[in-house]
Amino acid sequence: MRSRLVAAITGAALAAAVPAAHAQQSGFTPQQLDQMSKDRSDHSPPRNYGPPVPQSLVPADQLHQPTELLECMGTTQWQPIHAAPSAASRVIGRTLSQVAVGGPGGNGFSRVLNGAGRPGYVPTAALVPYRNQFNPALSCTVKGLRANGAPVFAIK
Repeated sequence: MRSRLVAAITGAALAAAVPAAHAQQSGFTPQQLDQMSKDRSDHSPPRNYGPPVPQSLVPADQLHQPTELLECMGTTQWQPIHAAPSAASRVIGRTLSQVAVGGPGGNGFSRVLNGAGRPGYVPTAALVPYRNQFNPALSCTVKGLRANGAPVFAIK
């Protein structure tokens, strides 16, 4: 039942964004998708999640300082993070627009911490000084590490 609802919602959103001819290929007309969406809304209870939680009540991250110097560097998003300093090694993650670089590298690779705090390696040539694409005046530093070792960045 839930998957039908998700499919109906997804289908309604897609039908609004694509031409009618494309919607016909999915097996439903735009009118059928609209009706399914209306039916779902009619059978759903009203949603009232209440007021948002004040940010002062949200606990702050418990960060600890890294044991090594970590530098915030920029890179292209979704670049592979390798398990060893070799392009032939397995990929253990993907980069974001900033990475925490530190520790020994080698073989044309730099050591980085991935999102889970595990060390990995990216090609040194893929690293550049961090530059925010929306506000070039902003800088990036590694604020600290979460309990699982994941780096937390401060972009100011």
